[in-house]
Amino acid sequence: LVKSTLELKEAPGMTDSADESEYQEDSESEELSDEGSDEADSEPDDDELETLKKLMSVNDKSFEDLELPPKVVKSTQKAWETFVSVFERREGAADSLYGAFFDAAPNLQGMFRAPRATMGLRILAGLSQFVQAAHEPPVLRKHVEAIAFNHLDLDVTAPRVEIFREATMEVFDLELGALFGTRARMGLSAIMTYAGGAYIFTRKEYASRIRILLRSWNTAAKKGETVDQIDDLDSKSSEEEEEEEVAQELVQADAMKSQEGTGKNPQLKVPTTFDEMFLFNAAVMGYANSTWMKFILEYFDPIVSNVANSYRLQEECDVLSLNLAKCKGEINLPEFKSVMLASLRSL
Repeated sequence: LVKSTLELKEAPGMTDSADESEYQEDSESEELSDEGSDEADSEPDDDELETLKKLMSVNDKSFEDLELPPKVVKSTQKAWETFVSVFERREGAADSLYGAFFDAAPNLQGMFRAPRATMGLRILAGLSQFVQAAHEPPVLRKHVEAIAFNHLDLDVTAPRVEIFREATMEVFDLELGALFGTRARMGLSAIMTYAGGAYIFTRKEYASRIRILLRSWNTAAKKGETVDQIDDLDSKSSEEEEEEEVAQELVQADAMKSQEGTGKNPQLKVPTTFDEMFLFNAAVMGYANSTWMKFILEYFDPIVSNVANSYRLQEECDVLSLNLAKCKGEINLPEFKSVMLASLRSL
């Protein structure tokens, strides 16, 4: 009896000690997590401030990797996750960002061509990719460059980038309040500024290439149109304009000579447009019965003409894919490429 009584007296003490040890471990883990959270959300130090201040201006002269301090990246990603979790559905977060962008500058509302829900989800998905890849500069650069090609048809400028950036900061301040710390604010601002500068740089870098492509296509297709939609992408010197005018005059002179040469034999009809030359070469190369080539030829002009408008280009390709799905037999796209290049060389 004495032995059992002593065991009963000691049991509660042992249980209490075990509970105390578990409580101490839990409290220590909570303290460590709180310290890490506080460290990430605390004010940035001098080195971080100096680095982030350099990233607050839009850089459209070069496109390099964005290096952010680790604590800033951690705080920015945490703030982004908190912002998305505030809303019951992702559509709510997307709509709030769209509303901020749309109301920031009434004169820029024409840039939002897609429906509100679609455009909001695009904005949310793009920013989410940027923030989640902020700790991997090469991956971040890849995401930013991919989306930059979707903005080739939009006149993105440094002041407009700053307008959209500040509108985003206002939304985060409204939804997160004190949870949106200085590190998170400056980190998100740096990411958006970096993306905006990349959009401008990409547009300027590829403007001349797109102009050459469209003018060459207009010449080959005998449209006789000027490429007005991208003339404002970058400034050209007077010497470059004179060289382009001389080249166009030479092309027109060659075309007149070829017409004069063929006029001696009225029975011989020489193809003069891309469509005519393509059908002629397809017959010579043995592809006259390939109906799928005619489908591609039908949609080739709108595809090339909208090369700077990524969303319209996607629509044209989707419609072409639906038509190609109706064709029976094998579709070999390199065959179309061979006929296309032969036709362009002939013209």
